[in-house]
This record gives sequence, structure tokens and C-alpha cells, in this order.
Amino acid sequence: MGALIPSEAVAAPAWPTTRRCWAARAGNALPHLLAMPPGGMAPRGLVVAVHGISRNAAEHIDLLAPPAARHGFAVLAPLLSSNAFPRYQRLARGSDGRRPDHALIDLLDWVRRNHLPPCAPTVLVGYSGGAQFAHRFLLKHPGESSSALLGAAGWYTWPDPAVRFPYGVGGREEAEERL
Repeated sequence: MGALIPSEAVAAPAWPTTRRCWAARAGNALPHLLAMPPGGMAPRGLVVAVHGISRNAAEHIDLLAPPAARHGFAVLAPLLSSNAFPRYQRLARGSDGRRPDHALIDLLDWVRRNHLPPCAPTVLVGYSGGAQFAHRFLLKHPGESSSALLGAAGWYTWPDPAVRFPYGVGGREEAEERL
């Protein structure tokens, strides 16, 4: 359906178990790194590593791909650039009007169709700004991940309808218009 098309060269570290490249699919401007388990084996599942405001997706791949590969998991690290998605942590629309959560869902759909067996679990991992994005992503799209690991989000959206978004889920209709 779509092939990985290199959009920017990245020097690969000496990984015995993974491969990677910055890539963007035709029709999806969300660049990403994808590390697959060794030997062409089908991944047992997918770890999605969401970077913080430093936009260090490559560092997430460097740290998570080796242990994930040992357990048969692929790792996907989307790059939510500051130009395209300056306030991605709040799921705010980007410079082209797209929402970062929708861009990630498009990418996840493609990865699942082309690289994962049916019903493979997805684990969403986020630290700092990545944790802010990840927990809000799961509030909006609870079926997209089987589990999540979040750290140091700084502030959270509580499932409280009496508190307005982004601190709570109140005013959701108005928030949808702003998102």
C-alpha cells in the first residue's frame, strides 16, 4: 500500500538487531523511525515512543529498540516537528490544520497493515511532553493502545468533566472546535 520512502538520511548506530531510517509515506507527512526485530521475523507487537519537546525521536529509538527487539517488538518513533505541530502535547492542530493525534493514527494504521500480525499489542510510551501527548491521545482514542508507560508529564488532563480542557475533559465540544 505504501512504501517507506527515505526523507532524510540518518546515521545508524551499530545495532545488531534493528534497522532504521527517517521516512515519510506518500500521503502522510509525519516522519518517523521504525526499528524492526532481527532476521525478518514478524513483530509480536509495537512500542510507540513519543518524544518530548526536545523532539529526540532518534534517542528514543536508540534506547528502546534493543530491548524491544529482544522481546520481538518493533519500535515506532514519530517525529512531531516544532514547525508542523508546535503544540502537539495538547493535541492542538498543526500548521497545516491537521491534529497530531490524527496524524499518528494514520501512521499506526499503515504500520499495522504492513508490518504487524493481526491483533498485535501496541504499547504507547511517552516522557515529559511525550507523556502529555500520550495520555491525552489515549483519552481521545482509548482503543489505539493496549497499554501505556508515561513519565514526568508535568501536568495532566484529569477525567473530570467539571474541569475545562486541557486540565480536565470539561468543555469538550468547545475544545474539539479549538483542537
